[in-house]
Amino acid sequence: MIIKDNFRTKIPNEFYLNLLAGTSGVFLDIETTGLKKESCGIYLIGLAFPTGMEETPFREISIFAEAPSEEPDILMEFNRILEGLPEGALRFITFNGRTFDLPFLLFRCEKYGISPLSALNDGSDIDLYRLIRPYKSLFSLNRLKQKDIEKYLLIKREDRYSGGELISVYHSYVESRDEELFDLLITHNREDVMGMAEILPVFSYMRIFENARASKASGDCEYLVLRNYLEKYTGLDGIENEMLVIEFQYDSPVPLPKLFHSGNLFLSLSGREGKLSVPVYKGELKHFFENYRDYYYIPPEDRVILKTLGKLMKDETLEKATRETCYIRASGAFL
Repeated sequence: MIIKDNFRTKIPNEFYLNLLAGTSGVFLDIETTGLKKESCGIYLIGLAFPTGMEETPFREISIFAEAPSEEPDILMEFNRILEGLPEGALRFITFNGRTFDLPFLLFRCEKYGISPLSALNDGSDIDLYRLIRPYKSLFSLNRLKQKDIEKYLLIKREDRYSGGELISVYHSYVESRDEELFDLLITHNREDVMGMAEILPVFSYMRIFENARASKASGDCEYLVLRNYLEKYTGLDGIENEMLVIEFQYDSPVPLPKLFHSGNLFLSLSGREGKLSVPVYKGELKHFFENYRDYYYIPPEDRVILKTLGKLMKDETLEKATRETCYIRASGAFL
């Protein structure tokens, strides 16, 4: 068994890590000899977590089995390291780990009669893949692998292999003990672990949309509105139109400038500031009422009135309103 232990003087993306998991987050990634936990083993466990120490606040650990027979040893070392963390400082952060890493570790521990850590199956884990997945279309990504998110954020890797490609490399290492092969295996796992810390800023984009939903539900604005104004522009048809522009500020800065759009709505984000541009429609619109059974429709006037008022009128032109006719007309400028 080989253990590579490294301390850092800075926590990567500490702001986002605190938002996500406080001080209890432990990044976790495993390397295995296959996908089936019943017949394949774990040969490498990678960890990274805050230490709580001022001079070396972040620690990275690689626990490597030099041969498949050492799998129980690395599992026990995995337990020993994490059991030494302060109480409440164990909440696994993975990428698709709820589907793969955690159940794999749990099964392999039970296979060897090793008591698994409760954090493997107590539901406290944070799966970055599951958090990002609802926003896949937002980032225009065809796939949602960790390396795809890294590429989106312009994060560069030394490693060029997938976990599957490295299975044969591991078997070759077991036979040869070649240091270059060992470095390939360690580098891949380390960059998977640290890559999770590096992609955390992607949640700043999602946080903006989540706060917008919270604002809508509560009626309280989650942002600091800096200014709003009307901006004129000429459409493709040559007609001059107006946009309402709202400039606002948010708490978690985005890592890269980004423009989102839906139809003719535009949202640009850069740093801690955003700009929402909403087209202004000038003309006449109909406002429909959902409770149409409470209204009468007046065909000559093309409008509705409440039945309580209609009953006071002696007008044979009154009709019961329907979903299609229960509206009033209004002229002006609309969003």
